[in-house]
Amino acid sequence: MKTSTKHFSLLLGFMILLFASSVLPVSAASSPGKVQKLKTGATTPNSINLSWKSQKGISGYQVYRAFAYDGKYKRLMTVNPEMHAFCNRNLKSGTEYYYKVRAFTKSGNKIRYGKFSNILAAHTKTTSKKAVPTTWANVRKHAGTNHPVITTVSPDTSVTILCTTQDKSGNSWSRIQCSVKGKTIKGYIRSNLLKEAKKANKSGIVTAFLLNVRKYPDASSSIIGTLNRGHKVTVLGTKKGVSGTSWYYIRYTKNGRTKKGYVSTKYIKISYPQ
Repeated sequence: MKTSTKHFSLLLGFMILLFASSVLPVSAASSPGKVQKLKTGATTPNSINLSWKSQKGISGYQVYRAFAYDGKYKRLMTVNPEMHAFCNRNLKSGTEYYYKVRAFTKSGNKIRYGKFSNILAAHTKTTSKKAVPTTWANVRKHAGTNHPVITTVSPDTSVTILCTTQDKSGNSWSRIQCSVKGKTIKGYIRSNLLKEAKKANKSGIVTAFLLNVRKYPDASSSIIGTLNRGHKVTVLGTKKGVSGTSWYYIRYTKNGRTKKGYVSTKYIKISYPQ
């Protein structure tokens, strides 16, 4: 009888424990932490690689992008928890984009999101261009007149355009680099306040006793003029000939007439920028 009572008590206790476990709520998974160390990896003229510090115990990451720093961010991709990188393809060359990433956990129908990473500005590759402001212009921290002014540059300031972007209203801005009072400054200027700087032409002096000026960059091309040693010319460009030799495309004045043609680079000494 005692054995039966003991078995009954154990069975009753097990049933109570089973019932309690089915009634008591299961603790939900905790929210992920803020994504850290979002950075740019390799870039091409049409793609940007992103990476960030991985987290454990999550269900995945969400990558968001905007065309303006304070514009509307839209979800681009959901990344598996094993991955902590993303490649954004089919982008415009020389354009800056803005990214932020967050982690999430999923338990049943419940999803918990972590805080977004800091915003990352990244641009596709391009060839930088020299420009000058057309008027006094404010250089701002981000693209948009609502952002703080870093400095103000005069119309004669030489700036390097690193890439283009836009503000939240869709207006075009340029990210620039310039030197102000000996300090290198990076910031944003409205694109319509900049004009491309003209490249300074080089000057040269003829070193041959008598140099033929040809119509095309080829030794068999017709001669359109001759120049004596010491004659000054303006070098407009350089071009490879059919045989692989280098030729200068020059402008020169002789007998009161200005002409253009090609001469061998071997017989021109570059003297100073014009």
